[in-house]
Amino acid sequence: MVEDETMIRQMLTMALERHGRFEFIGEASDASSARKLTRATKPEVIVLDVGLPGESGLSLARDLIAENPDLRILAVTASRESAAVRHALDTGILGFVSKGEDFEVLTAGLDHLARGEAFYSPQALAMLRHHFPQCADQLSLLTPREREVLRESALGFSIKEISSRLGISENTAKTHRKNVLQKLGLHDVVALTRFAVREGLVSP
Repeated sequence: MVEDETMIRQMLTMALERHGRFEFIGEASDASSARKLTRATKPEVIVLDVGLPGESGLSLARDLIAENPDLRILAVTASRESAAVRHALDTGILGFVSKGEDFEVLTAGLDHLARGEAFYSPQALAMLRHHFPQCADQLSLLTPREREVLRESALGFSIKEISSRLGISENTAKTHRKNVLQKLGLHDVVALTRFAVREGLVSP
């Protein structure tokens, strides 16, 4: 749990611990201590406040994901600025929740991330579509890496082949493809291929 406001951090930690499905291994109040804690404890999921003092949460997330592409980060923010959501997408953060949403939205996000799935809350998606009309195009919801995996999958390459071609682990390739399917509202690789052809990513 990375949150600079002590009361919020403690309240979230206590609430999630009572929830019973999550095991906490540490908490931090700024980017520097969060970076050290992450390297020492190797968490599977991080709940990260975007608005940290000093170095931003998005900058921290970018570094941590570069070090460990399999790390799952759920970004939380009080900001109503859609730019934060857009930047989170570009950073590779898997989840985004607004502090104005119900606690159940946060736990739902954690459940999705625990399964290796992306989760952008209703408010996060609404901000994207309202302030960034181009995001109405589903393709704009994908990160650059997810677009690469989309194209490779549509070309017929297996997870193992995508892993080799893109220089990423098989688990990472599998997670990216699962996230692409979820974000695009598709259910299998056949539908994914049709989408890629329709968008001109591959030739029919």
